[in-house]
Amino acid sequence: MPLTALDRQIQPHAFALIAYLSLWVYVGAGPGLQRTPREAAIYGLWMVALCIAGLSIFYFWPTQVPRIAGEDNPASLALLRHVDASGNAFPSMHVAGATFTMVRLGELLRRIGAPIWPRALNFTWFLLIAWSTIATRQHVALDVAGGATLGLGFALASLRFRRARYRPRAA
Repeated sequence: MPLTALDRQIQPHAFALIAYLSLWVYVGAGPGLQRTPREAAIYGLWMVALCIAGLSIFYFWPTQVPRIAGEDNPASLALLRHVDASGNAFPSMHVAGATFTMVRLGELLRRIGAPIWPRALNFTWFLLIAWSTIATRQHVALDVAGGATLGLGFALASLRFRRARYRPRAA
């Protein structure tokens, strides 16, 4: 994947690893806050479909993140690179999952009339995860854009499906 000016501006940072790994807590909030086990299962199926779509793109259009010449990564980031050796890049599934979660949690928080601070926390957590994918050098900005697009598409489709299911029927 080609580098952009944004990729060169975001420097590697050890804190990014915490934000990067926090995805696994963040995405659990979506199904965990559903009202019924059935709703949690449907939410999970949408997430599975999202992952299958992303993995299909990896399979048919394999891409990798380029190394930035002369860059020294903190040891923790080098370890992450070693553990995640597959190098799949586009789209960022971290960002796709975070986008899906951010939209669905945002809709839930809006629906229950939550104050502004949980909604701001939701959006900030999403932004930290998106930033971390570049700051850990796991992805470049184009991967982030692709992941956000994929996640947004599935989130909006799932919300549309949900609204259609709960729309009152005419007498």
